[in-house]
Amino acid sequence: VVGLDGVRVMFDDAKRAPLKAMLTTPSCVPAVTGFDDSGWTAALRSEMPRGDHRICKAPPIKVRRVLSPVSVTKDGDGFIYDFGQNGAGLVCLRPDFEAGRTLVLEFAEVLKDGRLFTFPLKILNKSLGVRYTHQTVEYTCSGKAAEYRPSFTYEGARYVRITGIGDDEATRDLLTFEQMSTVMEERGTFTSSDPVLNELQRITREATLSNVFNIPTDCPHREKHGWTADAAVSSVHMLMNLDADDVLTEWMNNVALAQNEEGAMPGCVPSASDWGFDSWNGPGWDQVLTEVPYRLWELRGDVRAAEAVSSAVFRYIPYVLGRRDGSGLVHIGLGDWVAPHEN
Repeated sequence: VVGLDGVRVMFDDAKRAPLKAMLTTPSCVPAVTGFDDSGWTAALRSEMPRGDHRICKAPPIKVRRVLSPVSVTKDGDGFIYDFGQNGAGLVCLRPDFEAGRTLVLEFAEVLKDGRLFTFPLKILNKSLGVRYTHQTVEYTCSGKAAEYRPSFTYEGARYVRITGIGDDEATRDLLTFEQMSTVMEERGTFTSSDPVLNELQRITREATLSNVFNIPTDCPHREKHGWTADAAVSSVHMLMNLDADDVLTEWMNNVALAQNEEGAMPGCVPSASDWGFDSWNGPGWDQVLTEVPYRLWELRGDVRAAEAVSSAVFRYIPYVLGRRDGSGLVHIGLGDWVAPHEN
């Protein structure tokens, strides 16, 4: 192996360990003339990753269908690609333009007055007075034909607005939408003489598939978080419609491990080790400890999740009893996030 400064290092092919290092300098990285690194700090020792060393038993994430646009519409200096169906996954871009040209893709679930409606996807940073827009991809062309999918993320959308192309370049084969999900085979279905109920069944199924990417999530566009109450109240229809046993059981292992030493639960799993234990939880959200394992046992006869959370449940009971007020009620945390009301 030849380092950056030309120094050779020999390795034992059998043991993959250095046998002889003819190093004459303390580093294999060449010095940069005139660069001042006096302000740099030394490397810091980091805490070892915690948790169990175990194989993830949740099914893999795979493409479940590939959609081509049903229409391409001119929109100011850009074009709106409509894929006809809301979903989550990766949009594949196939550019073949000159080097240096930048294409910008924005994603949204709905249109408002014929325009991409992205306001719900923007988060206000009050301290800076600016909004950060989620689901925006910028791609700079290399001058060669390519096929690009975003890395380390996925989008939730039906519509994609793209700028940086001309009228004759807005072809239907420029973009395709690879809608994805953790693999869950169909277990049950529902149909009736009422078209409204049938459509409710369909969109509920679509929403579920768009929100299971290794863990059950709250949304595929803004947060992609494993909010505990969302999964708890969704567990029945998930288990009756889809083969969700393994993904829910695997996630419940993480739910149990997220409990802190006092017995409190965070409202989101996974999350930072010190986040979500003050106001982003409460009995309505902590119910995930018992609701999901109970439904797995009730509907599937599966007790794996119950076994995984059993000790966490017994730690949680004295904790939550200790949070009672003078009337003996526990009303900490978020409560009902979307309570029904007259308006």
